[in-house]
Amino acid sequence: MPDVLRKPVEGPSVWVATDFDGDDTWMYRFSPAEVAEVEAAADAVAAKGLGVGDFGRDDFPLPTLGPRFEAMQHELQHGRGFVQLRGLSVHDDVDHMRILYWGIGSYFGNAIEQNGAGHLMADVTDLGYAYNDRNVRGYVTNASLAPHQDIWSDTVGLLCIRPARTGGASVVASAMSVYNAIVDEHPEYLDFLARGFFHDLRGEGSTGADTEVTAARIPVFDHFAGRLSSCFNSKAIITAPNKTGDPLADIEIEALEFIEEVALRPEFHFGIDFQPGDIQLLNNLTVMHWRTGYEDDPEAKRLLVRLWLNLHDGRDLSPALERRSSMGPRKQVNPEASAGLPVGA
Repeated sequence: MPDVLRKPVEGPSVWVATDFDGDDTWMYRFSPAEVAEVEAAADAVAAKGLGVGDFGRDDFPLPTLGPRFEAMQHELQHGRGFVQLRGLSVHDDVDHMRILYWGIGSYFGNAIEQNGAGHLMADVTDLGYAYNDRNVRGYVTNASLAPHQDIWSDTVGLLCIRPARTGGASVVASAMSVYNAIVDEHPEYLDFLARGFFHDLRGEGSTGADTEVTAARIPVFDHFAGRLSSCFNSKAIITAPNKTGDPLADIEIEALEFIEEVALRPEFHFGIDFQPGDIQLLNNLTVMHWRTGYEDDPEAKRLLVRLWLNLHDGRDLSPALERRSSMGPRKQVNPEASAGLPVGA
């Protein structure tokens, strides 16, 4: 039986929107010298003929920024759970931006593959798909997305190459604060959320089959080794029964709807606009995120690049949560194993 926490969570990962009134410590602005340091590292890697997946932190020296990134990793893991990096210059050469992004990401964690095809990065852009179509994932549409967490990684990173003409704002909420609302208002949901759900992998699992779901139930909230972690993606949960033939109980649906309702309360969430060159890093185990719908400039479509990382100083996870990746416990790639793997999705 799972260890169900039945009391409120405490600590800096528990926050509401008003906690950031007058506080922008979540935003790190690069100095010109720091931008030059990152560019020099990216140029040196490119001069060696290396690309995404071919190099690691040791190949991307950042003597000034490296220690600062370590402090940010601690904030991701033990603090509010999100940081935004601002001030990088955006190049027309997107491959150069990917190298730069991969190098920065290597200071935070190990990249994991984002689907069974082995993609290391995914372009978050509108490809014209309808959000509610079978096996369509929200990142290839321009639709507004519901509060969720990316289920496979400790951390999700987003690099903004181009924002939308209108809309597309990022929104975050503390999953720990949402949990406290459940404890306070609907404790009858706790056991169902700890038991967890199968997730629809929408054709991007290890087999590539469009009928594939996770091999086991994944807890929405999981208490292990003295810490609470969260893994919530209502769309993947709600569509899984179409493939398993095992319908959700009414109380399970109510619990999922309540989580979204709490996250969408104005006092619980915090909005962040993307600027070109921004990198956003979110702890997938403590922070929920979503975005508003958007409209593109047809000549310059919105483009964000996603990176999934397992933190170097990642928390211990229970076996139930470790298996959230359909490709194995905390599957990750490294420069030796990943050379030649594809970049985009």
